[in-house]
Parts: sequence; C-alpha cells; structure tokens
Amino acid sequence: MSPVVRIAILIASWALWSLPFILLRAGRTEKAVTINTGARWGILLEAFGFMIAHTHRPAVWNSPIQPWRAGLGAFLAIVAILLAAAAVRHLGRQWRVDAGVVAGHKLIRTGPYSFVRHPIYLSMFLMLLAVTALVGTLPGWPAAIVVWIAGNEVRIRIEDRLMESQFGRQFTDWRDHVPAWLPGIR
Repeated sequence: MSPVVRIAILIASWALWSLPFILLRAGRTEKAVTINTGARWGILLEAFGFMIAHTHRPAVWNSPIQPWRAGLGAFLAIVAILLAAAAVRHLGRQWRVDAGVVAGHKLIRTGPYSFVRHPIYLSMFLMLLAVTALVGTLPGWPAAIVVWIAGNEVRIRIEDRLMESQFGRQFTDWRDHVPAWLPGIR
C-alpha cells in the first residue's frame, strides 16, 4: 500500500478523534472551581510519548505500508474515535484539559464510564497503538508506549484524588469496582 494511505489514515484519524473536544470547547466548558496543575506533567509525558511514536526518518514515512498494518491502525483509530466521542458526550461540559472540578460536578458512571473510569485515556492509548501500527519502528514504539503510560498514570492518580476529595465514598466504591483505563486491569 502506498505511503500516502498511511498519512491519510493518520490525518483523518486525528481530525475525527479531536472533533468532539473541539466542538465541546466551542460550546464552552464549565469554569473549574478546583484545578490541580500537577497533572500538566502527565500531559507533557503523554505528548512526548506521541511525539516519539510519530518521529521517524523520511525513509519510514516514504515506505509502503503493509495492508495488515493499515487495517489494524484504521481499526484501532475507529474504536478510539467512537470511544472518545461517547466519553465526551457523557462527560459533557465537565470535560477539561486540566484536572479540575466544576461547580455542581457530577460523578459520571454511565456509557463508557461504566467499564473504565477514564475512557478518554483509553481512547488516547488506542490512538497511540494506531500510530504504532501505522508508523511504529523499533525502538521507538515501545519507548513511546512506556513514556505515554507514565504520563497517563500521573494524570489518573491526580484526577482520582480530586474525585475522591469531591465525592468520597461514592467515588471509592466506583473506583473499587471499575478499572482506571484498561478494562480488566485495576
């Protein structure tokens, strides 16, 4: 398959994955009453993981892609896009880039939040796997995954502490029964 297919899948995937967040921001999110800026370190690590996954010599980008890799990358991206859209729809105006709590914050446990506490992070991980399927090389893709997971864990720990301080037992009961971001793994 042509290398153009790889680039087209990546561009379309990132555009579609970003769309629910862009549309939500255009409709304005609620102003946070509590923010933990420490979670920004997690964002930086996640971004660095994505940068590692996307950074390659021109020869990699210009080489043909095997059909199975294009298919796998497209499939993972589609699942990630659908999951992100569902998560944003259920979270609504409470979503924000920074870890924060808004006035009248509600603990969302419906839709994708019924099987993972952080479905947006699961969708991001699926996008990372899609990128590695489409352009991953050694040692880049394993390094990208390790760095991204480290950043994700920073964010999850901070967000979970915020939710626990806001919702107490209601959150801890949910946390004890629903995995953080990978189904089946607590």
